[in-house]
Amino acid sequence: MYFKAVLCKPIKAIMGQQSATWKRGNTNVDLARNILIEQYRFLRFQPIQPKLKDHPFVYLTYAILAALLAGVGRHWDKPEALLFDKIGLSSVVYIFVLGTILWIFAKPLKPENWSLLSIYVFMGFCSPCAYIYAIPVEMVMDFWPSVGVNLVLLLIVSIWRLVLFFHHLTRVGKLKRSRAFAAMALPISIAVIALAYLGLTFAALAGMSGIPEEELGTDLFANVLVLLLLVFPAIGCGLAALVVYIGALIEIFGQGNDASVSSEK
Repeated sequence: MYFKAVLCKPIKAIMGQQSATWKRGNTNVDLARNILIEQYRFLRFQPIQPKLKDHPFVYLTYAILAALLAGVGRHWDKPEALLFDKIGLSSVVYIFVLGTILWIFAKPLKPENWSLLSIYVFMGFCSPCAYIYAIPVEMVMDFWPSVGVNLVLLLIVSIWRLVLFFHHLTRVGKLKRSRAFAAMALPISIAVIALAYLGLTFAALAGMSGIPEEELGTDLFANVLVLLLLVFPAIGCGLAALVVYIGALIEIFGQGNDASVSSEK
């Protein structure tokens, strides 16, 4: 009995610690696999239920790593790029800055399940859309054909992300489609109009597409194309979104007043 007490208890304790460690490791593997599955489903517009409350740091870390990888892929074949861009930090800054702006514009419309963490994770989950930018089209094609391919890739990624955001607002945020349109289109339209006003449209377009800015800015056709395809549509969408946004705020404010009056009665 004494032998069992002295020898067996330490052995059981060690085995128990090893079993707990193995279970924790297995749980981490399952969590990583679940995140990757959720990422795949998210990109295909399928519903997901990320456990942000249980694992906020893990999801945020994944979002940052996904953005870093997108930034590296975007700039790996551009020797003139800054180190800040080459290591992907500009893409990380992008998800936090744009995510905060989108959160600010959507918050007054009372979406459900809406937090800064959720929007940062959403932005990170959108990052793999940009992995196609890593295709080195400039290395296998002449300059102007590669410009066309880059613009097509930019269009695909932009539309993909916009539809993902609209889907996120309507499915996760439970917003009406009109309000989701306003929350999505208003900040983006304001950004495009502001860039045009400041003369930074070509710099932004060059940064997103990989086309040298000097080639865009000196080409008359490119100037006209940007006005027709970016600036003018942004003005129209911005005005429509502003009308819907103001109408939604008035409706929400009116519902709040009605609720307060009813409670007083």
